[in-house]
Amino acid sequence: MTRSADVVIIGAGIVGASIAYALGRRGIGRVVLLEAEVTLNVHSTGRNASYFLPIYDTACFSALAQASLPFFESPPDGFSDAPLLSRRGAVIAALETDADALAAEIAAARSSGVEVKSLAPADVAALVPIVRTDWFAAAAHYPGAGPLDVHALSMGYLSGARRAGVELHLAERCEAIETARGRVVAVRTNAHRYVCGTVVNAAGAWAAEIAAMCGARPIAFEPRRRHIASIPLPATGRPHDWAFFRCPSLPFYMKPEPGQLLASLMDAELDEPGDCMSDDLRVAEIVDTVERLTTLEVRRVTRAWAGHRTFSPDGAPVIGPDPAIAGFVWAAGLGGAGVMSSPAVGDLVAAAVDGSRAGPLQEQVAPARRMTATLEGRTTPAAGVA
Repeated sequence: MTRSADVVIIGAGIVGASIAYALGRRGIGRVVLLEAEVTLNVHSTGRNASYFLPIYDTACFSALAQASLPFFESPPDGFSDAPLLSRRGAVIAALETDADALAAEIAAARSSGVEVKSLAPADVAALVPIVRTDWFAAAAHYPGAGPLDVHALSMGYLSGARRAGVELHLAERCEAIETARGRVVAVRTNAHRYVCGTVVNAAGAWAAEIAAMCGARPIAFEPRRRHIASIPLPATGRPHDWAFFRCPSLPFYMKPEPGQLLASLMDAELDEPGDCMSDDLRVAEIVDTVERLTTLEVRRVTRAWAGHRTFSPDGAPVIGPDPAIAGFVWAAGLGGAGVMSSPAVGDLVAAAVDGSRAGPLQEQVAPARRMTATLEGRTTPAAGVA
């Protein structure tokens, strides 16, 4: 059956949902949001640690996060009954070899208006009571960081998009993108053919596969597998609401949740798109690291899982119109930062679709830019918190 649409979004994870919401808010014609799975948030979105950090890996990711903060702090009326962001803070630790780099990060954060405090290791125990403080040399505290309610965020985007007339179709997989005279003219799925003028590629680990369907710029995205383990915390009679802790030098992070500790070594094993399965050896390494770096004795793991973070060749997101195929718009390579940057990404894509000015950040993420660097050789290819 052939249907018509102005915009078809491929992928209904947090990035696709944010784009649908942003397009709906702007009243951009008929928008169709396609999800290949039978339920939402099966892949990266549903396996994300969901924490907001105002300084994240690179200047580009940090700018996206900071541009998203006003939305998290004060979403539009009716978006969500629950707060999107809880300010519990984050502590970033560094080994002696990386102390100067952390000092430079603190200076850069302050220059961009981000509140941050330099801490001695002994001061960290008051913020993260389980961490041993004898193995790192310096630390930074970001009071404005905190966990994000990814369920409330995703449902807020989707509910708002639906109210604006966006159609969501589950279990509908893109099988082909038709072009004529160098521009998009239709999308074919396992269920329908959509005549349309714009396609948004928000397919996560499958972004390169989607682009190849229409001859868009070939970009060598790298899906990389990351493990998280959930470990029981001892009952103390007090809430486990202390700060997030991360040490990119190792790398390692841990995040408290009610009765549980989420921990990850921020591993970044090159993988193929698909259902990401966990490796027991990686989980055992997480347990060993938790016992070495904290006061916890781990007796069992509640559950463990793996998820993909997808990176572009130069590590920066790819957002905006394709240089080769008119009507093909990218929203890919978020490297695990899709949740914390989703409001800004949605606005960037909406601006690309309606032709409005998106600001200087658009140049840093433009699909037409040179992407000569590779992730191989980066000291922290995945030092985020996804």
